[in-house]
Amino acid sequence: MDSLKMRDCPGCGCAKVVMEGSLMGWPLQRCTSCRLVTVSNPPDEAQLQDIYNKVYVRGGLYQSHLKELEEIRALGTSRQGFYRNQVFLKRFRPAKGDRLLEVGCGVGAFLVAARNEGWLAEGVDLSEEALQASASVHGVPVHHGTLDTVNLTHGTYAALVCWEVMEHLVQPGRFLARARTLLLPGGLFICSVPNEGSKVPRYVEKLGAASVPPIHLNFFDCQSLTRLFELNGFIPVSVAPQKSLWSMAGRSDHMVRWFFDQCLALVGMTEGPKLFAVARSKSGDV
Repeated sequence: MDSLKMRDCPGCGCAKVVMEGSLMGWPLQRCTSCRLVTVSNPPDEAQLQDIYNKVYVRGGLYQSHLKELEEIRALGTSRQGFYRNQVFLKRFRPAKGDRLLEVGCGVGAFLVAARNEGWLAEGVDLSEEALQASASVHGVPVHHGTLDTVNLTHGTYAALVCWEVMEHLVQPGRFLARARTLLLPGGLFICSVPNEGSKVPRYVEKLGAASVPPIHLNFFDCQSLTRLFELNGFIPVSVAPQKSLWSMAGRSDHMVRWFFDQCLALVGMTEGPKLFAVARSKSGDV
């Protein structure tokens, strides 16, 4: 793995990157400026499209999302969990006519929750299968593609949400730049990403297929995610790890150790497996 395989940091554009080993045979690099760890040679657009078409089939990696669709069909609602509710839905109330865009909307479970809270919601997703399976169920406008390919009006949205999306992006910095053009001045950018910080306990020797390249391409901690916002026209409002370790893979095999780590997480000495962040778009040029 020589230096020719490395690329400028896809988060901040810095050319000063160093090799950071490999994961599942994919070489990794770390930016010396923003400290983002990312895959050095990510899949191209055609490969990514193929990957995300496959994961939504029955029995695929995202089987749980198809179960969410059944819940929407049966109840007209969807459960979002503590953090999505507290970080965004219960914390920020829309004014009349406020529009929300969710990138990576999948089968639309969060779009339904946002609509039920009063947002004029719409979504974007790369998986044509997910959108075809769900559009007639929830009735929310959805677009097939990415922020680079979908035609959306600048300065339109009061909020842009992406749950578990930025770890999948080939160019997360370009994604944030595009998101900023779509937001109203001072508009909200809300996201969650897997927490790859050093305080996160590990209970399994090998991560599942949905947590490694080529599914995950970027690996964030609090510092790199905060810096990514600052370098791409956003003012960080909060970047914080979840305090619950309940969802950690391998927990059930290490219950005593898990309980000890959970106690430490409540006082900030260990961290949960996800980061939840809120940032506001700056007004004017950066």
